[in-house]
Amino acid sequence: MFDKMPIGPMVLKRKLLRESIQYFSIAMEDKLKAEGYANNEWRGYPTDELNRRLVLKVLDLSDAIQSEDLGSIKKEAVGVANFAMMI
Repeated sequence: MFDKMPIGPMVLKRKLLRESIQYFSIAMEDKLKAEGYANNEWRGYPTDELNRRLVLKVLDLSDAIQSEDLGSIKKEAVGVANFAMMI
């Protein structure tokens, strides 16, 4: 559903996104590029594999929260968001 939405025009109609959403989405894009997903390669992955990876990322996020390391929490939250988006 979301992969067929025209992102450019949608953003223009909504004017500006909240600053926190802009920063988070940039972090998501940067992580996708850094991990080799820049060209939407995940679209060929089975949903159950993406779900398995999402669960692992949620566990990583939980560990980061327990450590109270803000940098790790942000990094893992971005990873969770990316795998949720892929699904």
